[in-house]
Amino acid sequence: LEAEIKQLKTEQKHIDEEKEAFLAEKTKKEKEMVLWKENIVSYQKQQQQQQSSFEELTAKREEKKAEMALLEQQQKQTMEVIARLDNEIFRIETKMEKIAEQKQRLFDEIWEEYEMTYQMAKEQNKIQPQAAYSKLKTDIKEWKNEIKELGAVHVGAIEAYEEVKQRYGFLTEQRSDILQAEEKLQILIGELSQMMEERFREQFQVISNNFGEVFREMFGGGKAYLKLNDETNVLESSIEIIAQPPGKSLQNMLLLSGGERALTAIAILFSILKMKPSPFCILDEIEAALDDANVKRFADYLKKFSEDTQFIVITHRKGTMEAADVMYGVTMQEKGISKLISVNFEEKVYA
Repeated sequence: LEAEIKQLKTEQKHIDEEKEAFLAEKTKKEKEMVLWKENIVSYQKQQQQQQSSFEELTAKREEKKAEMALLEQQQKQTMEVIARLDNEIFRIETKMEKIAEQKQRLFDEIWEEYEMTYQMAKEQNKIQPQAAYSKLKTDIKEWKNEIKELGAVHVGAIEAYEEVKQRYGFLTEQRSDILQAEEKLQILIGELSQMMEERFREQFQVISNNFGEVFREMFGGGKAYLKLNDETNVLESSIEIIAQPPGKSLQNMLLLSGGERALTAIAILFSILKMKPSPFCILDEIEAALDDANVKRFADYLKKFSEDTQFIVITHRKGTMEAADVMYGVTMQEKGISKLISVNFEEKVYA
């Protein structure tokens, strides 16, 4: 029992200490609560003051908005008045311009009709009574009719006749020279036309023969030639292209397939170059419509023809590239950086 009493006393001591601590904490919290209440009252007073200020500001804002709306309405009315005034000013200025034009037109009519200025007419109006105005108007009308009956009078007719007479004499003297010059020009034109016709016939026949040879080489057989539709007028005659690929009948070029037409056109081009070889020639994808077999034939003939003419060929066809001596291309090994590469097939080196 003594041990329990001792333990209970110890527990009672701890409880008393906790009680004192709790009372002290309670006292502290009560003081803080009083302080918070005082702060709350102070904050409520500030909130009321701020609410009052806010209401005052809101009221002032509404007043300002009303004033602004009134000012905007006044501004709108003022702008409308200004617009009306501008329109009125423009109308008045336009009317003044028309009046000035009418005034100037009346002055011009007075001068044209009576050869009088406005001031002279004004002075004349002071001299002549108003009652005599109708009589003067009638007299002027009669005088105008009499002048009209006289007809047009050319005061410089004599001088004009002398000028025309001299001009006629000069042209008469020149007429014979002009006729002789015309005759010589006609003879010269005839000689030039005959010479051009002869040269054209010769060159046309050479091109036609070359076309047949090139066509047979390109197609591996067949025949082709060029034909004038009007033999009597070769300089203005249309030209017909006749072609017969191997295994087909002789027909107009327009009846061939797309690839055959392209290869025929290439044959015509090489037949013209064969007549008069050019030292330099650029071809831009002329074999694009050909199949692989015809591309090979085109490339072989191009290789053969390159002995006399240097060719630059723009192409995407493998067969044409294989026949080239040097090939140039653009590659992008790194993104955004283009690089020109050339390959010399004869030297087997890369540049």
